[in-house]
Amino acid sequence: MKRVLFHVNHLWGQGHFVRVHAMARAIAEEGGHATIMNGGLCVPRDHAERVSVINMPPVRSADERYSRLLDEKGAALSDDFRAMRAQLCREIFDTQAPDVLVTETWPFGRRKLAFELDPLVAAARAKNVPVFSSVRDILTCPENSRVSEAHQRLQAGFVGVLVHGDPRITVLKDSWPRAGEISVPLKDTGYVTEGGAAAAPGERRGVVVSAGAGASGEAVLMAAAMARAAGAFSAEPWIFVTGPKARDGLMEALRAQLAGASGASVTIEREINPLGPVIRAAKYCVGRGGYNTVIEAASSGTRMVVVPHVRLGEDEQLVRARAFEARGIIALANHDIIEGGGMKARDAMIAALARAASMTPPKPTQINADGARAAARFLLAQAAGRG
Repeated sequence: MKRVLFHVNHLWGQGHFVRVHAMARAIAEEGGHATIMNGGLCVPRDHAERVSVINMPPVRSADERYSRLLDEKGAALSDDFRAMRAQLCREIFDTQAPDVLVTETWPFGRRKLAFELDPLVAAARAKNVPVFSSVRDILTCPENSRVSEAHQRLQAGFVGVLVHGDPRITVLKDSWPRAGEISVPLKDTGYVTEGGAAAAPGERRGVVVSAGAGASGEAVLMAAAMARAAGAFSAEPWIFVTGPKARDGLMEALRAQLAGASGASVTIEREINPLGPVIRAAKYCVGRGGYNTVIEAASSGTRMVVVPHVRLGEDEQLVRARAFEARGIIALANHDIIEGGGMKARDAMIAALARAASMTPPKPTQINADGARAAARFLLAQAAGRG
């Protein structure tokens, strides 16, 4: 049985882990064994047979700008901690004896984890284990010196890059302008989803409002709550998911905003894991422009309102949202108006929901969402080739 080892360390949201877990399950379904070396906080998931998750002492970011890395207790990483993690990565690699190693995001990102990833890739090279980088459709491109550094690492230690997108929608050079200089092959897999059956049109119900991790989603949640209180789609049940990093008191603020709203039920949850099946069963989804939420909606026929999160130096969600809007897959709301709050935000949300309702639901043929299975088959073929 061929074995694939993934290294993943989500630092803020959970999307990176969710994609890797979907690929790991697909590898198991294709007859292989997958192990996830998880360097972030534990993410609740049901693991398939022949999928192993090894949770290391976690590393997380102090903020969404990734300015500092912290351990589980909120302390800055010490030299001893870094040495321990690097040694643990090597021990896991030796114990698992993989046929293929996959590093999620690295070396395009996760630069602050070089202390463990450089030695891990070197260990794979020493044993002639092929190493692949796994990246989402749109990257955050750093300054040129760091781009050159990433390219040097690719050339020295990697045999290819898996790009989890659809070139009909976006290509890597859209967000990584020097993609043409990458010296190893790029493999477009299609988008990765958690999978599962989508609800039939007549069985779809409800509106799901999700803020991702939650630290930057309050404006979206409040605008949606005001829209619901004003009567938007009141015949449909609504579910609000604030995210694990939402501020204390946000759930109470939402309840106050929604108090007295007539119509079908309104539920407020802090977290739903996994959220994908809930999105796939809904009529509408409202959220940020993160990879997982957008792809789950687009691949399953759920109409979506996207309010991209845009911050200095990172426009990943806006790039994705514009690409999907241009193809009539999502309704794009003005993020500046929504972030401004108040009645203008409410009215912008109501207008965006109306546009979504008037759209033809996304069709499976509009995007390639077979990325998990395609990646699994490709990696297992690479493993077999090594043998």
